[in-house]
Amino acid sequence: MIAESVIISLVAGKLRKGKIFKIFDSKIKGWYLFIIAVILEFSSMYIYNENIYDLGAYINDYFMFIQGAVYMLVLVGLILNFRYKSLIIVFLGTVLNLLVMLINGGKIPVSIEALKYANLAGKIKLLQGGKILTQTISSEITKLAFLGDIIPIPYPNVMAKVISIGDIIIAIGIFVLIQKIMVNKNAFGNNCNMIEFDYLIK
Repeated sequence: MIAESVIISLVAGKLRKGKIFKIFDSKIKGWYLFIIAVILEFSSMYIYNENIYDLGAYINDYFMFIQGAVYMLVLVGLILNFRYKSLIIVFLGTVLNLLVMLINGGKIPVSIEALKYANLAGKIKLLQGGKILTQTISSEITKLAFLGDIIPIPYPNVMAKVISIGDIIIAIGIFVLIQKIMVNKNAFGNNCNMIEFDYLIK
């Protein structure tokens, strides 16, 4: 969902005669925190899937703490950039995803019905066999199930997915952020280290 939001926002920004290069000129505090978070999550998933050095079981047992660390890195990075008001929206969506993840044992609950509607029925067996590290099947004992992955996106083939309310909120925040960066002519001032994003969210 994040990738789609970025692509759509870039296209919309160009249609509004915005400049893509401004994205690379924008100054994000603590940008390295986001990179560390991505590396931590994907490396743990890779180790689990490949069972490197027989560490798969340990990754599975402590994945909630790994995910907690990933989310904390992202949240701190977002807090450092709250002057970008659109990132407050991203923060809210991230908190919702973190909440439903922590309250359900470190995995995001996903709806079987939504998976079927998105033509992802084959994923159900993987979830039932505990083969997917980040998700678990939603059931009657799932807490805050409505915050889990319940919204099907029936794209063709590998693009199909099931997303959460938090994912949608994050995507909206990212869309607004990119729009403001690309289109705002006064985004960069001599005495300003960050970009103002007031008008898009007022």
